Amino acid sequence: MGDNMNKRKALSLLIVIFILIAFIIFIVFIYNNQPYNSYLSIENAKILMGQRDLLTVITNDKKYYIQPNVNFLQLINEKEWKEVKIKDGSENKPTLLIIIKDNEYELAFYSNKFLASITYYNKSEVSKKWYKMPSDTYTIIENYIVENGVTK
Repeated sequence: MGDNMNKRKALSLLIVIFILIAFIIFIVFIYNNQPYNSYLSIENAKILMGQRDLLTVITNDKKYYIQPNVNFLQLINEKEWKEVKIKDGSENKPTLLIIIKDNEYELAFYSNKFLASITYYNKSEVSKKWYKMPSDTYTIIENYIVENGVTK
């Protein structure tokens, strides 16, 4: 009778271990599939811009340098931006590009004036999130950069 109890305890222990391993695998899988979700948010882009001394902005015809001060950052009202799914946005070429971190993180605006994207270049992959914004946001930001930016 004692031998039967030991088998039950061993089986119960194996089941518990199996469930724990399955749970850990599930958590790791979920974490690895969304590692940059909040990193690609408008809020985070504004924080990263605010930490820089100068931002490089490339328009269709010029390269500007601008200080990301409060006046500039308040032009981007994240409450009005909505995340959208774009099937193939690779054909879109940005008409205004804010380089937040060289070769790593950028905020791009497109000619249709209501689409923007945040792109993060990792060593092994490119992560991108698309946003729809109020149509006047593009014009307001572009005008601010032309008026306050420095060309070198």
